[in-house]
Amino acid sequence: MDAIAHLGLKREDLFEQPPACPTDASLTAHSYSLWYEATLQWQQEGTQLFDLVRPTLDLSGPHADQDVRRLKGWKRDQTRDGRALVQWALSFVDRSSVEGQMELLKEISSMKLDPGETLFGLAEHLYKLWELWLDISSNDRSAPAAFLSQLLTSMPVSPEGPVVHVRRYLADMIHHKVSPMLHDIDGDNGLFNGMLEYGKMLGLQDVPRSSLLLMASPGQPTGGAPAGGGKNGDDPKNDLPKGDCNTCFAYACTKEVRGNDGCICKHSSKSSTRRS
Repeated sequence: MDAIAHLGLKREDLFEQPPACPTDASLTAHSYSLWYEATLQWQQEGTQLFDLVRPTLDLSGPHADQDVRRLKGWKRDQTRDGRALVQWALSFVDRSSVEGQMELLKEISSMKLDPGETLFGLAEHLYKLWELWLDISSNDRSAPAAFLSQLLTSMPVSPEGPVVHVRRYLADMIHHKVSPMLHDIDGDNGLFNGMLEYGKMLGLQDVPRSSLLLMASPGQPTGGAPAGGGKNGDDPKNDLPKGDCNTCFAYACTKEVRGNDGCICKHSSKSSTRRS
């Protein structure tokens, strides 16, 4: 789509048919000249589209040979049919059909966030769910109530951990209906940004979850909530990390997270330092 915009074309221009050659009474020297110039422009736009879009396509896979043969059919000498190429490429991501909409609904319903996810995984979940939800033809970004309900459903309610606390943060905003972030889902100061900032305060690390396993020392327990910044708890009822701040009792308010022993919630850094 960026390539189309670069050429000054619109999406509907992709389906433009080649100019029809004048015939019979309409065929004159002037009409033929106009047709020739229009055809030449149509072909030039197609060739430019092909040259811009082709390098962005990854044809690797079991159908690579078939795809290459298909592309060869859209090239003749120095002229290439970029419109056919773009239509073909977009056919793999077009979800406007009934089948496509059903697949979207199925994918959205299956999305569940793991309670031990990292900040990176949380961000991926938020933006992917939002993107899929917007692809549903009846949904509108200016009326996100249904999305917020779906988002809450996709997030865990137990066991206790940073991700669960982020869900409570979201539920609290929805319940009180006063936060302007609820009307700006993916903006720079919108809901997602607020949720991620809150998760960061709770100690969520901004790395893929697999990286945490690689960083863990051999023999070191990785149970509980590996995404948090706390230490492994010794409560026999669970093995979730515990905070050691007697001021706010935040889940991830540990000395490692606080850095200078100041409470991450900034309720009372002096008191936190004294009591720790």
